[in-house]
Amino acid sequence: MTDYVVVKLPFNVDNEDTAKDLVTTARMFREATQNMLLLARHRELPVGPMGWVDTFGGVAYEVIPNRRYANGAAILVMGIYIACKTLGIDFKSVELSDWLAFQQGTFARPAENNIALNSDHAFYIATAGSAGKRRIITPAIPPEYDDLLGNVFARDVKYAAMIVINGHDTSWASGVVRMMIPLNFYNQYIRMKKQGDNSLVGGVSISTDKIDLVILDEKGEINDHMAISLSDTRDYNMGEKIHHLLNHARNRGVGVLFMEDLTIYDKMRFIQPKGGNAEEYKALALKGEIIEEIAMNSHQYDIEVGYVNPKVVLGKHDTAYLIATRGWEQLTKSNNSMVTKR
Repeated sequence: MTDYVVVKLPFNVDNEDTAKDLVTTARMFREATQNMLLLARHRELPVGPMGWVDTFGGVAYEVIPNRRYANGAAILVMGIYIACKTLGIDFKSVELSDWLAFQQGTFARPAENNIALNSDHAFYIATAGSAGKRRIITPAIPPEYDDLLGNVFARDVKYAAMIVINGHDTSWASGVVRMMIPLNFYNQYIRMKKQGDNSLVGGVSISTDKIDLVILDEKGEINDHMAISLSDTRDYNMGEKIHHLLNHARNRGVGVLFMEDLTIYDKMRFIQPKGGNAEEYKALALKGEIIEEIAMNSHQYDIEVGYVNPKVVLGKHDTAYLIATRGWEQLTKSNNSMVTKR
């Protein structure tokens, strides 16, 4: 699976036909995902994306008659299974949480993507309603992402995208384009923009009550540590905490920041326990959101991002130090600043 950074672009649609087609496609996608999740509980599970697509793509296509979206549903269920296996959750004990969305699932160039970025930063979206018409939405693009999106389009970068519907009625829909940009391209982009020569490695761990940051020096020894309380997790307050963490890391010389793998925690938003207490799942989903926000804002501080496998820290103490150490080892062995998870 490709490591990525998520860029979130909010949109509002007040065209009745466009809103209807987006919501219809999202409902079909959710139903296809639900059917596959139920089926996968009672089948020998395949290996790899192509195996999941070959095994379950046809089931999804019966519900959503668009091959790329049908395959995207298979890839989502595969991601849920991998996340459950990695985090020690019984795959058969989960069900879909409350969401409405659709995705292509595979990384593709703009011209080959069902959710196609255009040069003007509008998205041309294939829908399953109205005979598969493409609908156009124009998200609000924060100034700090304008150049990044321009580079994705101009350099024909492969990306994946998901349309999330947060609210809708008969004549409107609102939500977010979740654009998943490959981590290696994102770090190359940061490197092109860097003003300083920060070279230290940081590790971030997130628990239910705090965010820990550990910074290592050139020898891999602890240089600095800070903790940020999560007692108040309102959106604006969380944003302030994340920017405070990134600013501290930059001022202490961090050039690469490692966290647990986003591709694992990103999937927790889509599931909940069957008839059980959802608080643990909400905590894991919140961890994913924080990892996502830190990665998404890192370029403003000239900090590259890297991921480590969550198995490195599951059930252990001093997790920020373990994450930083694993990241430092990766960079030391590779002898360059390109980072991947291990």
